[in-house]
Amino acid sequence: MMGSPRESFASCATPAIPLALADNPLRVDQIVNAEICGAHYYTQAQSADSKAYLGTARIGAISILHFESQGFPRCDRRPDHIRSDNLDQFVLCLPINARIQIQHQGLTTEILPGEFLLVSTRKPIQGAMFALDVNSCSSARFVRVPASLLRERIACADEYSNQAIPIQRGTGKLMYSLLDEALAESAFFSLDDSHRVATLLVDGISHTLMSNPHRVLAECQASAGEQLLQRAKSFIDANLSDPTLNAARVAQHCHVSLRYLHSVFKPSGETLSAHIREQRLLQCRVALRNDRLRHLAIIDIAGQWGFEDPSHFSRSYKRRFGKTPSEERFLGSLSVRR
Repeated sequence: MMGSPRESFASCATPAIPLALADNPLRVDQIVNAEICGAHYYTQAQSADSKAYLGTARIGAISILHFESQGFPRCDRRPDHIRSDNLDQFVLCLPINARIQIQHQGLTTEILPGEFLLVSTRKPIQGAMFALDVNSCSSARFVRVPASLLRERIACADEYSNQAIPIQRGTGKLMYSLLDEALAESAFFSLDDSHRVATLLVDGISHTLMSNPHRVLAECQASAGEQLLQRAKSFIDANLSDPTLNAARVAQHCHVSLRYLHSVFKPSGETLSAHIREQRLLQCRVALRNDRLRHLAIIDIAGQWGFEDPSHFSRSYKRRFGKTPSEERFLGSLSVRR
């Protein structure tokens, strides 16, 4: 067994990735929104204490944010954020040199280095990060994982939320090392590499959750329909950028009839085709708000997420979000300048 969490992990070094200085809380807020989920970031201290150093990586469907701060950072995901981005994701919180406090679904949980916590973006979240001592900065890592990918592997994935889970030898240490190396090497991955590494990371997280001997989980069994729904959503998430993705391909992948697959989606109040369109639009919105992607034409962003007809994309986008893609990008650039 490992020693105490603080003894084992408090001295972890910053990963070998470039960290960008963000001395404006609005800039940090933008990065948190783009890489993890819609939320309001702020600090309790201003001036020099507001500085933060950030490193990010997109690896397939996985997003990793390395965060270091000299202040007292807080992040709130409110109901208006949930209505706005409609994300169904899990966020993995991994303190490196910090104490993290999370309020989620009526529970308050604290974790130290050597532990991690899983939270769902479908519910409001309040988070705060504190340095372990007054003479050091706080540092942590946050990993965004599509919920469908975890639920495909663990039927009861949601039952793991809000639990301080120790990172133990074996699968836990392997998961931690995989995330560390993936973050450091992400700039060198090809597109195919990214998708394969993302699968490896989700497998590592899943095995760590399932092998934790201290977990306290409610007994649950997903119905055949629920398992099929998660399998279909996982395939959709992995193939959103493919313009040939449609309901028929999803049904073929799941080895069921198209009619039956439609019936599985019906209780959610969303059709299969509408779900595919919604997920593509959400990904386009994230890209349009990302200041680092301003060099890409809007038509290229739409094409990356499976929209081949620019006019259809623009109409669909305005119908969903109440503004055109150009207006979305313009408003995003204004918030960065402010």
